[in-house]
Amino acid sequence: MPSREEKKAATRRRLLSAAAAVVAKQGAMAASLDAIAERAGLTKGAVYSNFDSKEDLLFEMAGTYAGPSVHVEPRDGDTLAAYLERLGAETAKANRTTPGRMWRLGTEMYYFALRNARFRRLYAANDRQNRAMTAEVFDRITAASGERPSMTGEELYTVVNALAVGLSEARLIDPDAVPDDLFPKAFRLLAS
Repeated sequence: MPSREEKKAATRRRLLSAAAAVVAKQGAMAASLDAIAERAGLTKGAVYSNFDSKEDLLFEMAGTYAGPSVHVEPRDGDTLAAYLERLGAETAKANRTTPGRMWRLGTEMYYFALRNARFRRLYAANDRQNRAMTAEVFDRITAASGERPSMTGEELYTVVNALAVGLSEARLIDPDAVPDDLFPKAFRLLAS
């Protein structure tokens, strides 16, 4: 017989899966907790016993269902350009091999953050953590290679992230316009 913790975990998984389905169909703004609970076959009370708010539920759903995180380990002797090119290639690969629904959910969460102040704070806090970790990698590479980039590591993270999101969205709309080799080419340009 499943323990209380196992039942709670299963309920959370059902709610997260239902939230992804409802958001994919209706969008984050239109997705109601009632619709998510109904899709999960649960009550709205089950939602509130597992999540403090719609924003908390959607934030966790985004972490589970809304696109992959791409991480590339630096190599000894890497230049910033070489590293960015590999990062672009891995981003293209993730873009090609991850279901379009996940990318659309990620995009939906971004636009939800623009419209919802509480979700924006959660999203921004997560982005600050990612920016700090990635900036450290960029700064370590440039320090080791003796390069003097025109941007700080944090600025570079912001531009790389914006470029990845923009290319991914463009690819969802017109896949032929954004071939795999465009990602590494575009990322490499940021090293100049």
